[in-house]
Amino acid sequence: MKHPDFLDNRDFTGEDKKRPSTMSMDTSYQALEGAVKKLSEIASTRHDPRYLQEYIKTGINMAQSD
Repeated sequence: MKHPDFLDNRDFTGEDKKRPSTMSMDTSYQALEGAVKKLSEIASTRHDPRYLQEYIKTGINMAQSD
């Protein structure tokens, strides 16, 4: 399965990195994004780590929602 190109432009919150954000990303979000990327690269042995990043991002978003 080909990796969708649009996922390359997303940060861990699912926001488009190329679109100007209305709020600035503070260092805690940047640290979390880095941790998600590092974890997915370590844990993904057979598949593209970006798929695991998307699963983790979804879980984070779910945990932060009402």
